[in-house]
Amino acid sequence: MNRDAIETILQARDDFSQTVSSRVVEQFEGVRSQVAQQVEQVQQAAQQRLDEVKQQAQRRAEETRRAAAIAAWWLFCTAITSLTTAAVAGTLGVTGIHLGSWAL
Repeated sequence: MNRDAIETILQARDDFSQTVSSRVVEQFEGVRSQVAQQVEQVQQAAQQRLDEVKQQAQRRAEETRRAAAIAAWWLFCTAITSLTTAAVAGTLGVTGIHLGSWAL
């Protein structure tokens, strides 16, 4: 409802004076303004919280990506070490080289 609609409704009534009608319209406008401000504040708070949650999710995703990258490097290094160890052991086994006191 807008101001004109309220004024029209109040003017149609015979039991309200012009002064009372004006006060009612002013109070209505004040309440509507307060409600609009509160709605705006709630919307701003919700948007701010949404932005915070988005930033937190991005930080966690980045941390997870970093942890996965580190784990991948450890896995790669372990595979290279295993490959090298297996190659050396295979070479020693095929060539029959004994390691002296290390031989069982």
